[in-house]
Amino acid sequence: MLYGTPVEVDGFPRHWEVKVTPHRNPASSSSFLAMVEVGQVDADKVDDLVGCIKRKVSVDNRRDDWNCQSYITAVVRRLEDLGICDEGAAGTLTQLLRNARR
Repeated sequence: MLYGTPVEVDGFPRHWEVKVTPHRNPASSSSFLAMVEVGQVDADKVDDLVGCIKRKVSVDNRRDDWNCQSYITAVVRRLEDLGICDEGAAGTLTQLLRNARR
């Protein structure tokens, strides 16, 4: 079951763009690693949260090593800063990504 509204970056190095895909299941992507619950937001606040993410976490098209994993880690850290994500969620996500690279 899908919870929330997927916010992702799509593209390739130096040509990334943010996409909000409310009717897409991320698990259908061949690059999907895992779904990690990082917190809960009331349904009537989701649009505000997505807008906040888009304003506060920017795409870095200056670096070749920046990618979708960089973006989602930055999003989770920002949500932690705002008190929206569970404390330690960014660390859990970072460890998951490190283990997947092995």
